[in-house]
Amino acid sequence: MKMEVELISKEIIKPSSSTPPHLRNMKLSLFDQGGGLSHVPIILYYTKRDANFNINEKVINQLKDSLSKTLALFYPLAGRVKDRFSIDCNDEGVLFSTTRVNCDMANLITTQPPDLQSFSALVPYYVFVDPRDKVVQVAIQLNIFTCGGVVISGCFMHKIMDGATIGAFLKSWASNSIARLGLSSSPPPEEEKEEKKEGDGIIQRFLFKSEAIFTLKAKATSERVPNPTRVEAISGFIWKHAMAASKAVWGMQQPSMLSHQMDLRRKIFEPSLSKYSIGNFTWKVVAHYYPFAEKVEEEEEEKITSLDGLVGLLRAAIEKTRDDILPKLLQGDDGGYDVFSKFVQELRETCQSNKNLNPYTFSSWCKIGFNEVDFGWGKPTWISPAGAGRVNSIYKNTVVLIEAGLDDRIEAWLTLDERGMAVLEHDQEFLEFAYVNPAVILS
Repeated sequence: MKMEVELISKEIIKPSSSTPPHLRNMKLSLFDQGGGLSHVPIILYYTKRDANFNINEKVINQLKDSLSKTLALFYPLAGRVKDRFSIDCNDEGVLFSTTRVNCDMANLITTQPPDLQSFSALVPYYVFVDPRDKVVQVAIQLNIFTCGGVVISGCFMHKIMDGATIGAFLKSWASNSIARLGLSSSPPPEEEKEEKKEGDGIIQRFLFKSEAIFTLKAKATSERVPNPTRVEAISGFIWKHAMAASKAVWGMQQPSMLSHQMDLRRKIFEPSLSKYSIGNFTWKVVAHYYPFAEKVEEEEEEKITSLDGLVGLLRAAIEKTRDDILPKLLQGDDGGYDVFSKFVQELRETCQSNKNLNPYTFSSWCKIGFNEVDFGWGKPTWISPAGAGRVNSIYKNTVVLIEAGLDDRIEAWLTLDERGMAVLEHDQEFLEFAYVNPAVILS
């Protein structure tokens, strides 16, 4: 039976208490000023574990009340973007929708393969056509399945929210919800905007099992990187085969760039920074690969484009950021601004001087804590960024890494152009380690 999602209600939830006048205008940091107005989607799937617990009107109202209380703590999220430099914390609220879904959630996600495109209906894709100062920063959708399972999804504006901010917000909301329900928790420079074009990218889900990750880490090990992390190994592996797919499509190896978001909270600000701090406390780590001239032996080029070679490029970029850029970024006066401006300028010049540059943007959701968000009926069975299918060109060549829960598995949600994805899905060396959209194992 085809999944049908019926909208029951849609409303604006405002903070439980008003924001004081002296906090009304929130100035944005340099990190946030460079952020766009796009929204990051996330879906949390909860199977029904307690036969006596149902999502009724009382529970829904308690979720709304606890959301309102949480917004009083995260008050900028209930405001509106005033301009590039500030948020008007005017308490206008967030969007909250409730739906009913006419199917069993387990059947939806455990089919082989799961219909990723249908998951998009579970996300509150708000039509962001309003003026900037009218667009909600957070949109939530509560999806109730006939089996009693629940999906809570959200779209979060990237302007002042990185993964850690979203994780802290969701966990705080869940904690307030548990308290109100009387339940106990389960045990343990502005970028130039390009025109959005439909159909320029396709999303696919790949699963890396623990044994595959172990092998990839071993293959990524070198004298330069004796201890690659699982994220480094998987990122290098995907980068290697995405470049190979691009070469197969275009008949030539193009220059390439891998970027990863470094979480500055764990690198610099802990333990002084509150876990409830709002903002994009991340820095873009950038690694470059440029094809060799024809006179260079093919063996040398293969050495660089090997897994351990690419992971070496990524590690070098991480160390440069940690040891060179970040100390200057944290200098007083205008030191941080100068570093930020220089970085943006160099990135712009790199893109302009390499017209065929293939940039790949990675984001790791590992260790953020999405799998700990418990509203009182258990932790999520599964987590995904959104549905699949054709997407806007601005999301092409993006990769989101998510912990799959069982045995240290990691899922990679990868967006490529249609021809590149077709090549990757038939790359036997890639498929030796990555499973294409397998059924979800319920935990």
